[in-house]
Amino acid sequence: MKHTSTLALSILTLSFGCGKSNFSGNSASQTKPSQNVYTADGSISGFQPQDRNGDGKIDPPTPEMIAQLQKTCQAASGKLKTVSQAAHYAERKDCKWRTNPSDTSNPNLERKDGYNQASEMSSVALELPEGVICDIALRSPAAAQLHYDDFLVLNLNKNVLFASNGGLTEYLEKSINSFAWDWARIAGKKIQNFEASAYCIGDKKDCTLPGHDASGPVDIQLKSASLAPIALTLVNQKTTSLDLIATGDNDDEDCYHSALDLTVEISYLSKE
Repeated sequence: MKHTSTLALSILTLSFGCGKSNFSGNSASQTKPSQNVYTADGSISGFQPQDRNGDGKIDPPTPEMIAQLQKTCQAASGKLKTVSQAAHYAERKDCKWRTNPSDTSNPNLERKDGYNQASEMSSVALELPEGVICDIALRSPAAAQLHYDDFLVLNLNKNVLFASNGGLTEYLEKSINSFAWDWARIAGKKIQNFEASAYCIGDKKDCTLPGHDASGPVDIQLKSASLAPIALTLVNQKTTSLDLIATGDNDDEDCYHSALDLTVEISYLSKE
């Protein structure tokens, strides 16, 4: 079955802001915390990744750490440093269907109409600045157009930023406020509604995405309440992955997206 969607992008913007509207009870008369929140060893005070239970794995950020980062970013608004880089996603097409049912080395499944059977990923490595991220913006050229089939997902550090069909997230695990991408949880699950509304990590009012078999602009404005938990997992990292994923059920045209060029701007708290 063919399910074709078109995103006409005049501007593709994902702004993970630290805007004033995201912090109730704050006023201009309050004393702003220092922008320099680094400790002597180069880590960020209050934001240092921790292994609190001694299992050898970095623990998820605590609500206190998230709140602190949100407040610190807000206080530093207008003083953040910004770096930019280009991200290019080449056109990709065709799902790598599983032809042998017993071939578990292929994470995809056989063709099956109306089910999530295959996904293909295009990845870009983002270079991260030395600091703590507050905002990220991704923009395509004004004349760019993005086409995809069946559904499209954008992940940052394996966290779902948006999915053109929100039904995909029903099968994923959620930590704090973000869904962790795991295709194994989605593969083989029935597509309940091809016209399901899109999922956005921020408030729905902050995200404009065309529905399935529709076309239109993409404009996503995410506040620090959405980004802070992800940003904290990136502390002390030099790179991370920005993944564009296309899915399919049974068509030769599935797992498709056209070429996409993005300018990625990262605003951050600087060590200097």
